[in-house]
Amino acid sequence: RVQVHEVLPSELMTLLPKYRLFATDLSVDRPAVPSWRLGEYLSGRDAFVFGNEARGVSEEVLALAHERLRIPMAPGIDSLNVGVSVGVVLHEALGAAVQAARTRKA
Repeated sequence: RVQVHEVLPSELMTLLPKYRLFATDLSVDRPAVPSWRLGEYLSGRDAFVFGNEARGVSEEVLALAHERLRIPMAPGIDSLNVGVSVGVVLHEALGAAVQAARTRKA
């Protein structure tokens, strides 16, 4: 189930106290989990923060995140539309959940 909330950074951890927080990061100079490895980091109680394509996620929110998340892009591309970013990340998360369910059944 996907819920969308707009909150101040100071409210974020109060709203999601038991969630693992992932934030997309536009910077290539900082360590971040590549989106294709997201399944290795999911806990089952995960929340995602996406920034807009011009500014990305604020430094204040990035500092609160348990993990920074990067979507690999072709050379010369430095950002994606937020809707595309959400689609990529949720696709990876759903794929990981399906794989985990198949593994449990086997």
